[in-house]
Amino acid sequence: MTQKTSDQSSPLPGIISTLTTGFEFTTQHLWLIIIPIGLDIFLWLGPRLNITGIVSEATALLRDEPAYSSLVEEIVAMAPRINLFTYLSVPIVGVPALMGGTIPENTPITSISFELTDNLSWLLILITLTFLGLGLTAIYLSLICRVLKREEGREFPGVLDFAGSTFRAIFRLIGLAVAFAITLFLLTLPLLPVAFIMGLINSALMFGVFLFAFLIVATYLSLAVPGIIYNNRPIFRAIMESIRLVYRNMLPTINILLVVILIIYGTNLLWHMADNGSWLTLVSIIGHAYISTGLAVAIIIFYRDRYLSLIDSNSTSVQEEFPND
Repeated sequence: MTQKTSDQSSPLPGIISTLTTGFEFTTQHLWLIIIPIGLDIFLWLGPRLNITGIVSEATALLRDEPAYSSLVEEIVAMAPRINLFTYLSVPIVGVPALMGGTIPENTPITSISFELTDNLSWLLILITLTFLGLGLTAIYLSLICRVLKREEGREFPGVLDFAGSTFRAIFRLIGLAVAFAITLFLLTLPLLPVAFIMGLINSALMFGVFLFAFLIVATYLSLAVPGIIYNNRPIFRAIMESIRLVYRNMLPTINILLVVILIIYGTNLLWHMADNGSWLTLVSIIGHAYISTGLAVAIIIFYRDRYLSLIDSNSTSVQEEFPND
């Protein structure tokens, strides 16, 4: 009779251990924070693309509506602080940028501002900047994964192969964004009646329904980006692996995502509070780049450990089903 061997593999690292490893790795390879620092300095002191005129025209029809007048005033007042170059930091998956969103009111030097007045030009520039932002994202994350693989003793590609895989990753990230949007749309459709009923009670409840759908899709696809970059997965396989890994590790995945969001939100709040418009903002930019890179490394390590555990469990299952005689 053949005795089945139990899984003697060591337990997976916890959230704190994974985060610690991520920051230790970043400390050992500080050059990895150069890209987010460079992007932030460009957004902080570089030229700006302004769309104040376009925003004013778009909100003109709502200015006479009493229900929307205060909201329109806030949007118009915020418009001069909108810099289209911030789209080089793609939301959620992009290179982390402290200066993403609205630009600071005070800077140590006066930046050149260019105002866009044509809607078509604005749209084309937005698409171009987003594409370039995904390129920066692919380079940034690929460099992290390249160093990780080198420390693991794995063979890593040469310069040409690295460039090719990074270029493919750009289009796969675009495909992932499209898949995310389609999945969110399909999930939202059956929730529209519920959202409508909740909207009759309170608009915040209606927003909560859509937020719930977004969080479900974002959680299950959260490990697709590491799959594309670290394991060079095609879009569909990266998505399916992410769904499977999140399903098997639901609580740890939610925990690490919550911790990462809280750390980013909390530290960003501190960085912005410390921003007085002087050159000391550079310290905040460096600190933000270090923390954000450490968190990005931790997410990739989290994916790697769960992926290897999945492979080991599959291998063990095959061995137990077809034991050696």
